[in-house]
Amino acid sequence: MPDIRHKIKIFEDKGLAEKLIKQVNFQKDKNKIQRINKLITDFYKEIQLLMQSNIVADLEKSKNFSSIEVPNIATKVDREVNKTLQMKDKIEKIAAEITTSSNLMTEYLKDIQETMLLS
Repeated sequence: MPDIRHKIKIFEDKGLAEKLIKQVNFQKDKNKIQRINKLITDFYKEIQLLMQSNIVADLEKSKNFSSIEVPNIATKVDREVNKTLQMKDKIEKIAAEITTSSNLMTEYLKDIQETMLLS
C-alpha cells in the first residue's frame, strides 16, 4: 500500500495525474462527439431511405389527378399531392443541411484530436 501511495505522489508531483485526467476527459468528449455524429449520419440515411421509397415515386405518378364525376374534389386532391411533393423538396434541402452538420462534426473531431495532442 505504501508503494502505491508513493507512485501516486510521484504522478502528482510530475503533473501526470492532471494530464491523465485531461486525457480521460478529452476521450470522453471525443466519444460523445462520435456518438452524436453517428446519430446525425443515421438520421440522414433514414431520410435517404424515405426519399428513395416507392411512396415518393407513387406520389409522383399521382400528380394531375382528374375526375369526370367530381372534378372539384379532384382539383383539391391534386393540390394536396403537389403540396406533399413540395415537402419532398424541403426534405432534400434538410438532408443537405444534415450533410453539412455531419461534415462539421468530422472537423470538430479533428479539432479535439489536435487539442488532445497539444495538451
